Amino acid sequence: MPGKHDADTINAVVNDEVADKQPIVDQSKINQLLNIETEIPYVQLEGGFIANPFSLLGRVVEVRKVNGKIPTSVTSANIEFSLLPISGVKMEADSQIKSPILRQSVVVDGNVTANVGLFSYLNAQIDAESVFSINVIDQAGGLVDVQDPSWAAGLTKWKQDNADVLADDDIAYLYVIIGFVQKQIIRKKFKKFDGTAKGGGMGINVEGSLFLSSDEYAMDVRYGLTPAILKRPKAQPVAPQAAMLKSIFGKGLAPAEKQLFATLQNLTFEH
Repeated sequence: MPGKHDADTINAVVNDEVADKQPIVDQSKINQLLNIETEIPYVQLEGGFIANPFSLLGRVVEVRKVNGKIPTSVTSANIEFSLLPISGVKMEADSQIKSPILRQSVVVDGNVTANVGLFSYLNAQIDAESVFSINVIDQAGGLVDVQDPSWAAGLTKWKQDNADVLADDDIAYLYVIIGFVQKQIIRKKFKKFDGTAKGGGMGINVEGSLFLSSDEYAMDVRYGLTPAILKRPKAQPVAPQAAMLKSIFGKGLAPAEKQLFATLQNLTFEH
């Protein structure tokens, strides 16, 4: 067929003569290349959080039971921020991103978007004949200094002021956000050339095949959230006091508690 022949010919020329080849990044390497943490959710924010993402630090997240049962995942229906955050928290000085960090430019396919949480929101926009060229910029971020006395003081005051929240049996978990990273994702979609495309457009050589795009670049922003836990279901074993303090400081979440928080992936929070 002429169209197929044309595509094969052009792809052969691209493979032989275009030096700047773009490999599909293996999903096992992409987390390191783009500084993606695998056990945290990447969410969308609206309202005041966009103007001041550092106001995320100290925010308490309530995860409610579903039909009286402890949930294994969260949706917008059973999760919300508590009215009051833990106030007066300070950041670790070395953790704050003081200027944007440009990560490596990569090309990703559907295998990556299906398995890397940061890009899972792109699943519906990609197929076997398309890829995304992506740049990621770490724009802002930081961690709460849980060793500073201000953290313990703020935590104590929050517990005193929110005894009703702690006692609410309908709330299965209380998480507190002790860290975040703001990632800007600049992307352009490319479709594999099949001999039928007409007109101009930007092309890239992806593993020996020509991919074309006439789309403009688009930008998305996602926020990775690092949690600690303030409350877990009563049915679960209660750790000794020393272990509980470590858990409160974000170092003792059980695997199931990490997995539950990670299901916030792609939810939208508004402040």
